[in-house]
Amino acid sequence: MLKTKFSKRYLMLPIVLVIFYILFIMIYLDIKKRTIKEFNTEQLMLAQTAGQGISNFFKDFQANMQFTAELPDIINGTTAGDSILLNFYKRHKDVIEAVSRVDNKGRIINTFPEIKEIIGRDITYQAHVREILSSHKPVISDVFTAAQGYQAIAMHVPIYKDTTYQGSVAILISIDRLGKIFLGKIRVRGTGKVWMLSQNNIELYCTVPGHTGRHFLTNNHQDSASTGFLEKIRGQQSGTATLVLPDSSLKTILQSIEKYVVFSRTSFDNTYWTIVISYHEKDVFASLTTLRNRLVFTFLILFLILSYYFYSIANFRKVIKEEEKRKRAEKTLQESEEKFRTMFEKSPIGIELYRADGLQVDANPASMSMFGISGFSEVSGFNLFEGTSLDNEKKQRLK
Repeated sequence: MLKTKFSKRYLMLPIVLVIFYILFIMIYLDIKKRTIKEFNTEQLMLAQTAGQGISNFFKDFQANMQFTAELPDIINGTTAGDSILLNFYKRHKDVIEAVSRVDNKGRIINTFPEIKEIIGRDITYQAHVREILSSHKPVISDVFTAAQGYQAIAMHVPIYKDTTYQGSVAILISIDRLGKIFLGKIRVRGTGKVWMLSQNNIELYCTVPGHTGRHFLTNNHQDSASTGFLEKIRGQQSGTATLVLPDSSLKTILQSIEKYVVFSRTSFDNTYWTIVISYHEKDVFASLTTLRNRLVFTFLILFLILSYYFYSIANFRKVIKEEEKRKRAEKTLQESEEKFRTMFEKSPIGIELYRADGLQVDANPASMSMFGISGFSEVSGFNLFEGTSLDNEKKQRLK
């Protein structure tokens, strides 16, 4: 019964440890899941804030350009109108690269800073120019190579004389500058990165050298997961996803890593841009390191306590077994002594007990009767080797 009880206790040690380990994993995974959710919420707020800043930027510029486009000198294309555009450029040159006046055929009338080589150039090959010629509404372009020779984003606002379309006022913004103004200030944790995609999935901003101005799939080696991600952001205003992205220091998709991403769309009159923030799982682990270490420490302490507990039980069991063994030996000895004492007392044959040195220690009733002794006290102290009843030869032989 006792053995069975202790066996069950020994079995409990691995069971308790396994249960605690499972609880440890479940708690850690739950906390990790909630931390990732909070992390995503935080990153999404950063993306939405940046998107709102970009949206307000274009609204403000559109309002200023609309006011400028309604000035008579701009409508009529006078010299004074050129001065207005030049002053407009000078006031905003920290943000814009150029301001231009385009006629109703899609030709550049003038541009500031002035580049004489492009005056009169037909730019209807640019998709956004064809769009404003068709819609006569404000237009924001995708990334394109401007007539000035650099990659930029253009914004055109129509010019009307009465109700007749006269052309447009356009500004050019370097995609690098736009990204640095609104996205360069975002502080993401760890290895996190920020980039912005146009409606046509061109990277308008990216911290990875060489990515800006190229298609997202081209930068990600036409990966199928990237294709699925583009489909997701096309159908949603904002959200989260996991995405396999190449390490910025590596060259091939074979060396890519999985990252968490959040995205948020910023909409304009004719298009939209999507701000994306990515981060690696280890960036989440960094914030969980303290908690994880505490849980591991707690697990180790419990393990040591349980180990000591069962070690103590094992030692106690050993003591119990030794005690049971001693008691069984005592019982056997007691039973043996009782049997001997019964035989000693009842035997009809005289029996005397002597120590090795010859001192008599006991005699049974038959022996005492044989010598006419009433009690052992009469012979107490008798030594066989010192008595005279035996000669020296027999004494030596007994010895």
